[in-house]
Amino acid sequence: MTSLNKYKIIRNFTRAADKYEGHSGAQRECALKLNAMVANDTFSSILEIGPGTGHLTRLLLSVNGMARITAVDISRRMAENLASDIVSPYLSIVNADGEYFDNGEKYDLIISNAAFQWFDDLYGALDHYANMLNERGVLAFSIYAPGTFRELKEALSVIFGKPISMSADNFPSMNELGRSLEEPFRKLVLETANITVRYGSLRDLLCDIKNSGAQGPGTSGNFYFGKKAINDMEKVFIERYGSVLATHSVIFFKGAVNDRKKP
Repeated sequence: MTSLNKYKIIRNFTRAADKYEGHSGAQRECALKLNAMVANDTFSSILEIGPGTGHLTRLLLSVNGMARITAVDISRRMAENLASDIVSPYLSIVNADGEYFDNGEKYDLIISNAAFQWFDDLYGALDHYANMLNERGVLAFSIYAPGTFRELKEALSVIFGKPISMSADNFPSMNELGRSLEEPFRKLVLETANITVRYGSLRDLLCDIKNSGAQGPGTSGNFYFGKKAINDMEKVFIERYGSVLATHSVIFFKGAVNDRKKP
């Protein structure tokens, strides 16, 4: 059964599908780093979870030659757009929930860029992926972490006079991920990175979040961003950070499946 939060995620990315490409600079940086982590390995079969507009998909196709790639996206609109934008005999695009996807096949690489933070049961999914990998198969992913959009959270709290919770507060920490991945995977890479994006105005930041689908289920409470609130929040950004900016806190993982986890 699809949860209420998952329905919101599907809605967000479907609405953002046609504008996503121009508002996903941080995701593009994550894709470059993630691809570099696996670029020296050889894979003949790859499963990509949450390809979006194909930042990582294009890199995988260019590096892996004739590898067979299956890209699974939960948004039908995203999947349709990707199928129009990238045509390759080595790429299959599936509209499905990647958290529970299982086509009965095994893969050399399962990879995902900035999608796992939206899962209902991340650790169940990671265990599931371990069983979808071939012997010595690799799992690699980037995932947003707590601290993402910390500046916006602080500005909201100041302007509205109360603590504000955001979707990022529920994202897993590196310690949590490290512990959960110890059994199914032999860790090769586990590290964090902060990607800072600066904007000309608060409206530009909010537009970027909306059109990249990055708002997730949203904040605690509903807020009216009138002209005064926008101006007051911009003043908070300038006073505290020198400009309107957003930090994307990202965890990167690469691990080889442990043989003892194979069924």
